[in-house]
Amino acid sequence: MYRILKLIKEWTLLIAIIFGALFHNFFGYIYSSFPFITPMLIFIMLLLTFSKLEKLSLQIGKLHIKLLTVQLILSILVYAIGSIIHQTLAMGLLICVLVPTATSASVITNLLKVDIKFITSYLLFSNVVTAFIIPIFLAYAGTNSNENIFFSMYVLAKKVLPTILLPILIVFILKRYLPTMHQRLQHVSGITFYLWSFALTLVIGKTIHIFVTQETSSYSTEIMLALGSLGICIIQFGLGRVIGKKHGERIASGQALGQKNTIFAIWLAQTYLSPLVSIAPAAYVFWQNTINSYQIWKARRN
Repeated sequence: MYRILKLIKEWTLLIAIIFGALFHNFFGYIYSSFPFITPMLIFIMLLLTFSKLEKLSLQIGKLHIKLLTVQLILSILVYAIGSIIHQTLAMGLLICVLVPTATSASVITNLLKVDIKFITSYLLFSNVVTAFIIPIFLAYAGTNSNENIFFSMYVLAKKVLPTILLPILIVFILKRYLPTMHQRLQHVSGITFYLWSFALTLVIGKTIHIFVTQETSSYSTEIMLALGSLGICIIQFGLGRVIGKKHGERIASGQALGQKNTIFAIWLAQTYLSPLVSIAPAAYVFWQNTINSYQIWKARRN
């Protein structure tokens, strides 16, 4: 049984793609009929992840601020450059840069034999800040000239802020006032992986459903989005490493800037931008996992 679970963990991404491809009609139906499932899964995963952090405090240093500043500037740049080529590409690149660090970044950083204190602080920091920034950016990118941009910001904030900030608040209250309940939450935090696996299968299945049921026979936009997300993935991992090198956090900074909460990104794209835009973060899942697999393999060799 242990070997089977270990094998599933090692091949989760491939399994999610295969299941998503084979049963895309089913996952497309589930996603569309029960739109609350994905944000609920994101909420629970964040809640369980934050419950495992030793200190739930924002210990922010210069490097944290540098990385987040680069993330926001890069978001503006990729959107501006992408808009010259194609608006859908601009939104796809924006979402791949703008979303916060993945909850699994600390796990990968630990596998790379690096101290996880920095990455856990940045995980919390990036989630708090981007919770307020995302509604502003996406309202601008996804609002047409006939809509009120401030109303779009309100609609986005109403959904995004609770999804990201409520788990942090709940964990803080439990840790401070209800430690027994907090410990119980920690004991079940192991299910995070299985929730992530289901969420990944669900969003990839929905993305594949969008891909195969489109009216046009041309896939040029999809290819452009996939290749664009590859370029952005390499740039973010590389930039993070370059910036972090001066502070002695080269690998952790690369993970902080490059490893994204792609399930959250896909959900945002499909819900608030355009279903087609989700091709970019869906491809990013593959690119970042390929880079992480190579890094882990290299770390184990050394």
